[in-house]
Amino acid sequence: MQASAFAQGVGAATGFAQVNQTSLRFQLVGQGPRTIVLLHELGLSLESWDEIVGELSRAHRVLRYDLRGFGLSEKLRGAVTIEDEVEDLRALLDELGIAEPVTLVGSAVGGAIALRFAAAQPRRVEAVMALSPAGDVPPASRAAYLARAARLERLGMRADVDATRASNYPSVLQTGHEDRVARYLALQYANDPVSMAATLRMIAITEWGGTWPAIQCPVWFVAVSKYSARPIDSIKAMASAVPRGHFEVLDTGPFVPLQSPELLAPLLRAFLQATGR
Repeated sequence: MQASAFAQGVGAATGFAQVNQTSLRFQLVGQGPRTIVLLHELGLSLESWDEIVGELSRAHRVLRYDLRGFGLSEKLRGAVTIEDEVEDLRALLDELGIAEPVTLVGSAVGGAIALRFAAAQPRRVEAVMALSPAGDVPPASRAAYLARAARLERLGMRADVDATRASNYPSVLQTGHEDRVARYLALQYANDPVSMAATLRMIAITEWGGTWPAIQCPVWFVAVSKYSARPIDSIKAMASAVPRGHFEVLDTGPFVPLQSPELLAPLLRAFLQATGR
């Protein structure tokens, strides 16, 4: 069944779209004048947004999907570029018949894709929220990304998840939220290490210099206080480089929708109100 057939129904639609020479799993749910697209983090999937999508879909149409290489979407072999990710989103919107400008909410690598899409397709985006976006990696940090990618291909997912758990999921966020930790670990352990490595290399080598002035819509950049790999000042600098950039900080880690949905929900409400038609 083609993705466009799923989109004909009312209410939730879940399926696979064959677009841009890849198979993407998606869910389209809710109704309303505004379409919100949710883009997940490195190593997670559309389930990252489970605690957020219910509220959003009561007043809006919400699309979320597994990025190529993750969840149930087609896995990667060979290199991937951020332009491939941008084209995936454009083709998915076309396949689902979503022609009006959308609001993008992306976390980590999902935030980077949202920002690049807004620069490349300005007429198709009305606003962006980028949560700790994985963009503009400093040259001095690129070697660490590339080394991690090589280690993933050599040792597999479990070794990588265990090695990065302390920084990716600070212990202070785990207490009392064992269900969230278990979901995070389950999704991460189940990943394809080759796809993870290819995406890490994409993050490391992508150049961003011309992106920021090309983004004309309102953009809320959200830094997180508990993740040293993307310092608050670096996210603030991104916000300053975008003509209509706005800056916020949340006291959480880099997987915001999963780790701290109770902090994200009110900020999303404020963002949607501020950037509404």
